[in-house]
This record gives sequence, structure tokens and C-alpha cells, in this order.
Amino acid sequence: MGVLHLAVVMAIMVNVDALRQDSAVVSSLKAPIDLTILPDGNLLIAQINGLINHYSPSSGTVSRWLLVANVDTYGERGLLGAELHPNYPQQPYIYVFYCHSVAKAIRVSRFKLQDNDSELVLWQDSEAVKGPYHYGGGLTFDQQLNLYFSTGDKSFPTANTNGQRLYKLSASNVAKGQTLQTATVLAKGLRNPWKLRYLPASNSLLIFDVGGNQLSISHEEVQLYDLDSESTSTDYGFPSCEGPCNNVEFGSGCNCQQHTSPWLSYRHSGLNSAVVGGFFTDASWSSPLKNGFVWADYARSKLFYTALSNGQPKGSPVDVGNTQGQAIDLQPDGGSGMYYLTLGGQLRHVTYDNALTVNSATVSPLSGQEPLAIIGRYTHVPSVLPPGWSLSWLVDGAVVATNQDLSTTISQIGQHIVTLQTKEGNNQPTNVETWTVTVGKPLDVTIQSNVASFKAGDLLQFSATVQGVSASALSYSWQLLLWHDNHHHLLASNFQGSLATHVVPTAGHSFEGDTGVIAQLTVTHTDGRTGTAETRINPRKVDLNFQTSPTLPVTLQVDGESRPLPFTLDSAVGFKHQLSVPGSLCWQDKVYTFDHWTTGNTIQVSTPVTTLTVPDNSKSWLASYTVTDTCSRSPLSLSGFDTQLLVAFDANSISATTFSSWSSYLGSQPTTLGSSNAGIPVASLSPSWSFARFEGTSSLSAAITGWKLTSTPAYTVALAVRYRSEGWGGVSFGKPACVQALGVGVSGLADGQGGNLMAEAFCSNDVTQSKIAAVGAGWLLHTVTFADKRMKLYVNESIVSTETVPLNLELQDLVVASDPSLSNQVAMDVRWFGIWNRALTTNQVAQLHSAVFALTTDSAELNPNEDEKQGNADSSGDSTGSIFVLASAATRHVDWLLLVVLLVCLCEAILK
Repeated sequence: MGVLHLAVVMAIMVNVDALRQDSAVVSSLKAPIDLTILPDGNLLIAQINGLINHYSPSSGTVSRWLLVANVDTYGERGLLGAELHPNYPQQPYIYVFYCHSVAKAIRVSRFKLQDNDSELVLWQDSEAVKGPYHYGGGLTFDQQLNLYFSTGDKSFPTANTNGQRLYKLSASNVAKGQTLQTATVLAKGLRNPWKLRYLPASNSLLIFDVGGNQLSISHEEVQLYDLDSESTSTDYGFPSCEGPCNNVEFGSGCNCQQHTSPWLSYRHSGLNSAVVGGFFTDASWSSPLKNGFVWADYARSKLFYTALSNGQPKGSPVDVGNTQGQAIDLQPDGGSGMYYLTLGGQLRHVTYDNALTVNSATVSPLSGQEPLAIIGRYTHVPSVLPPGWSLSWLVDGAVVATNQDLSTTISQIGQHIVTLQTKEGNNQPTNVETWTVTVGKPLDVTIQSNVASFKAGDLLQFSATVQGVSASALSYSWQLLLWHDNHHHLLASNFQGSLATHVVPTAGHSFEGDTGVIAQLTVTHTDGRTGTAETRINPRKVDLNFQTSPTLPVTLQVDGESRPLPFTLDSAVGFKHQLSVPGSLCWQDKVYTFDHWTTGNTIQVSTPVTTLTVPDNSKSWLASYTVTDTCSRSPLSLSGFDTQLLVAFDANSISATTFSSWSSYLGSQPTTLGSSNAGIPVASLSPSWSFARFEGTSSLSAAITGWKLTSTPAYTVALAVRYRSEGWGGVSFGKPACVQALGVGVSGLADGQGGNLMAEAFCSNDVTQSKIAAVGAGWLLHTVTFADKRMKLYVNESIVSTETVPLNLELQDLVVASDPSLSNQVAMDVRWFGIWNRALTTNQVAQLHSAVFALTTDSAELNPNEDEKQGNADSSGDSTGSIFVLASAATRHVDWLLLVVLLVCLCEAILK
């Protein structure tokens, strides 16, 4: 068979919306998942929760026909496939593929329709369910009444026994109703084979296999399995290979000697994608859908089409329109239309008329001086007008051309409406598209301002002049914008008339960088003509230089933003800035205490926090410090924790303000890790508490060599951290493949969800989300342990989640501030982390928490949560609170959260 590999699905887009009617026929469903068309034209709709409904298009009624009990609906589990017996209604049976909540396994069962107690279990997976995702669900019969079904990788492509396969149950055993049959494995190397379709003409199966999560190179695939050959050695390649069997993007993982190429595949090309079903069309379908193959992509909310030649895909794919919601299954309606289900709860019906469709239409020019000659053109499908159809061009409501291109001249000054209409017989015409054409010379608009440059606090006035027209015929639309580098902020727009004013603020958004005030104006005449103008005024700016004496690794806070000293601020004269430097810091074993700010030889203020009004001339500001004591920024003592410790990072061991090679700061095994990225800043909260600051734009990674793992896998990753953003990342080690890495971090946001503290196992990472928001939680000890296939997630001293994970860890890299694939980066502050080749006990985690946060007892230390709000990396000396107290408060917050969760679960159990 031919093979089509589509590099970009949206290569061609054809507008078929004009001939397509897409209507919701049922909107009260609960997560519908599978659609079956009955011989009488009625429909069976299976829902994830086990309910199978009957829908009658003629009456519009929905009735319950079957309820499958004990359906496990966690994650993507549930009732995933349903197939009617080919000889229905003589054989009144339906076959279902579902996850059983008691057996904790996939089942393929037979039910008699409208008999909930008639289950006959034909096959049950000998392997228990694993992760929440990718259970497949394809189910279909062939002409000989053999039953086929497909299973997914259960979230773990390298750690399952019975997943990723195409199975067959023999016709004889199915007919006899033999229970708990042994299924024949026909093919492997699938990921999430969502649907199966039987093709009687070629005696083959189409397998709709949802692709991987590497958005740049993963592929959606439609596999073709030949039932005549019934090979049992077919391997479609996943997880080693996606797309064509010679796909170089997967390197040596793709091998045409071992793997079978899909019948049709397309690359994700950076987009989420999920192929969920399709069907073939014949000559009765409307162009451009006839004689081809139509399929749905759930993730893109799209329908696609490819032409066929001798049953093989050919040519470029065609985007044939959006679905209304995300289609989860689709079936032809027996005519020249289709039904599709949306997971949001709708059954929708799409019909296509053999009608006139305008593919494109243009009018040009859309403006010019009078008299203005305009041309309008169009193309349509079919290329010859169907009987009874007409196209008309209208100017200001009057028909000026019919069934031909538009060519006309407009002399009257002003705005005119050009419309293209279609009309069938005596029906009312339909507007295809409208254009606004402006005739006459554009208005000549200029803007004058009262100043050439401004200071903070100045009044700015902008006035408009329009040449050659009466002011009474004009209306004005102003926008005043603050320009800042490559973007702008709206200042005001509610002005009436030809004058706009603005008082430049003395605080708020600063004038640092490329800044100015822009006035934009659009003037409209009563005849419809318009004119625009724009002007910009820049601030009067000076440079302010900030340093310390003596030279110290101090970070200046300017209006809440961190600026390592020395630093030069360019700002507008008269603007007020809030300045802050640390009240004290530990540097080279000495405590330096802030004394005063000076400009020139003049002492300005004796507090580290002050307000500065920008002067008329450039000046230098000096923060003076004096030595008041000795200090020692001691690394954490690992006594009692050093057994089977693989590596430990301690920011207190770094005396510089940045570090470029971290291997020398990784405990007793510095030679096992290579160098990494340079320039990670090191800041401090107090004389005894330093941390490495990651801004979400950089991360660290190092190759792991020489680590010795035990024969019985057991690990711990503990991290003293303050998260400042979401984004799938933290500290982890291993390989960027499913369940081949371990660590802790923060999840990414999706549809408003996520951003939680989590345990990282790469593609199964949200199995162990805590439902505790990471940003704003302050400093905490974030720990994951793994032993006996159980992953435990700790926040400070409390276990917040436990999950069974078939971890198959493979040593490759240690990663900080990113995920194992280095494709996401997280803003976070790292005080300390350690990795053990053993699972710490709950008591040991509590001891480690106390040891880490007992490093500081300075009551003048900066409150970590306030620091986060201000974007501040340093202490101002007069703040209050301690990390230890806040960490304990975070622990109590977790305990209260767990109590609330338990109460909710108890209430739900009682209600059920």
C-alpha cells in the first residue's frame, strides 16, 4: 500500500463552511467517547462513565440502553470503545472495551443491549492498570466475525507487558461466548491506538494511533494492518520511532528492517495533535471531500482530507474546517454528511449540500481619489454555476453586476459598501462578504504639542489640525501611549474634540530605556473619509550611577526590581524611585552594615531604604558600609545524612556573586559531574543564608558518570527551594524518557490548571501533583522518595501524595531549573539540594527539614514571601520573620489541606 507522510497538516485550506451545516443535535451528554450507527439510522453513544445511550434523529429523543458498572474513570481510563455485533439486531449484542475499577484491569466484554446484568467477560488484561493515560480503546469486527481491539502504553511505554498492541479474539470463541479468552497479539509498537476501522474491500484494519509529546518531531499515525497476511511480528516502532520507518529525527530508533511505516502520518510541527478517527468518502460527497479520506484531530479541533489514488493517499492534505469543540469520534451518517462527538458533551451533525461555494473574493482598491475605479473578482465550487444559482455584486445596496466580475467607477466622495451575494432560486440572497470602499482624498491631519521634551510631573497638551474641512464635520479618536522599548502601555483615550492632555506621573512605570509618550489620532469626516497622525515626545533623562564603598556583592532594589551593583539608571528628571539595599551582609567572613548614602561628598540619608527624586543633572550615589562583626556562612552539615549520598549542592559554599562551574560545589563527588552554564547569580537573605537565583531563562545540566545504583531501586531527591514561576521543571536526574527520570519541581499551566508542587518522572509527571500552588508558597523543603515502586512526595515534613510508578531510571544528566529534556525553564531560588541512592524515611525527611532551615536564626532576616512580592533578592536589614518559622507554617498549611481533602472525600462517599 502507498504511504503518505505529511510534514505540515495545514498545507492547504479550502473554505467549505459556506456549504457545511454543523449543528448540535444532542448537548446533554457526559463525556461521550464512542459513536455507533445502527442499521436503522439511529445511533448508540457510549460515555466514559459506562452509560450507553440510544439517539433517534427522527424524534430527537435520547434514552438509556445500557449501563456498564464498575468503570474506572481515572485520567483517560473509562469505557473507551463500543462495537455492535455485525448481525444486529438478530444478534442483539454490544461489545465494550473498558477499565474495570475492581479488577484494576482492561476488559473486553459482551452485553445484551438493554440488559445491564448480561456481562460476559471475553478478555481481561493480566496486567493491572498503571498510569492515568493512554489505554487505547479501538474495537471492531471483520467479515468473519473475528473481534479486534487495541491497547495503549498505559502512560509507560517501556514498562508494560500487554500495552501498545493490536489483539485478535477468534470468531469461534467470540461466537461461543467463551470467557477469559487468550487473545492473539498481531502487532506492537503502538502508543495510544484510539480507534479501529475495518475495511471490507481490502480486508484490513485502520489503526488511529495518537502520537507522542515531543511536539517538534512526534507524528500522528494511521496504520494499515493487512488481515490477509495476519502477521504477528508487525512492529510500528513506538517509542523508538514515530512517522516513517526511515525518520531521521529519531536517529537509529527508526529502522525499516524492524518497523512498519504508517499508511498516513503527519508531523506535530510544534502543535498539539491527536488523530481520533476517520472514514472514506465516495463520489456522492460534495467537492472537495469526494473520493478521499476524512479524519479528525481532537487537539487541533480540525477536520482534514486527503485525496486517494487506487486506495492510496496522494497529494497535499486539506484543512476542511474547524470542529465546534474537540471531536473525540466521528462516523459517516450514511449519506454525504457525518456525526461527531465532543468530549464536552455534544453530538453534532455535519451536512454538505451540492451547492454553490465561493472559495475566494476580492475587491480593490479599497480607497483612492474620486472618481475611483474598482475591480471585484471571485472563484467558486463547482466552477460552473449550478442550475438556479446566481452571484451578484452590489454597491450601496444596488446591483451593478451579476454572474461576472465587478468593474465599476464610484464618483461620490465618502464611504461606500460593496457586497457579493449568492442566491438560489426564489430564496433570499446570502451575503458572502462585504467591503468598505473610501472615495476621496484622505484627511490631512497634524498634531502639535506644547513641549519638545518633558519632565515627570509636566502637563502635556496635544492639539489637532485638519486642513481644508469644517471642524463641525469631524470626530476625533485619541490614544495616548507610554512607549517602552518594544511595547506600549495605554495611558488615556477618553478625550473629546481636538485636544488631548496628560500629566506625566512622578511614580509607577519608570522611564528607563527607550521610553516616550506617543499621541495617536484618527479623525473621521461625516462623509466617511479618515485621516491619521502620530507624534512622540521623549523625556528629559539623566544617568544615575550606583556603587558601594567598599566594593561588595550588593543588589540594589529600584522600585522592587533587582539591580546588581555597580549599576547605572537612566531616568526622567523629576521621577521618584524607591531605593533599597541590604541593611547588612556577610562577605569574606565579615559582617558589613549599611551606614549612609552619599552623592559627591554630601551625606543624603542614613537608612538603606529611601526615595530618590531624579535631579536635573547626572549624579553618582554611593552606598557606604562599615565592618561591624565577623561571620561565617557555613555549608549544611551532612552528618547523619551522608550515607549513600550521591551529590549535594550548597549555595553557602559559594563566596562569589555568580558561579560558572558548579562541579566544585557538589559535595563529596565533584568529579562525577561535568561543567555547566555560566553566570548563575548567587544572592543572600541574611549573613547565614545564600541561594542561587534562576530567572526562568537559564538552567544547569551536567552529565552523570560513575554513580553506582543499587540493584533494588531506591532514591531520594530533596530540594530547599522557593519557586517563582510555573513551567514543568525543578531538580531531577536521569534520562528524558517516560519513567526514566526522578526529581521534584513545579508543573506547567494548562487550561488554568497546574502550577503545583509535583514529583517528576518525566512524561508521567502530573501523576504526582500535590494540588499545592508552588508560586507564593515561600521557602520550603521539596522532597520525593522512591522505593518498592512507590513514589512519595513531601512538602517540608508532610507526605502530600503517594503513587505507584514503574520507575526505570537511567542515568544521563542532572538538571536544575528545567525538566529532564531541557525544554522548559523555571524561575526558582535554590538554597540546597541532595540526591541519595536510598529512600529517606519520613522521620529522616523531617530531620533534614529541621537541619536545612535551622541554618538561619536571624530574626532580622527578610520575610521570604514579602521578598517574592517585591522581587527582592537581598535583606533590607529591618524586615522581620524567619525561614524556619515560615517553613513550619507551610507544613501546617499542607496538614490543613490534607484534612480538607479527607473531609471532602468522606462527604462524597456518604452522598454516593
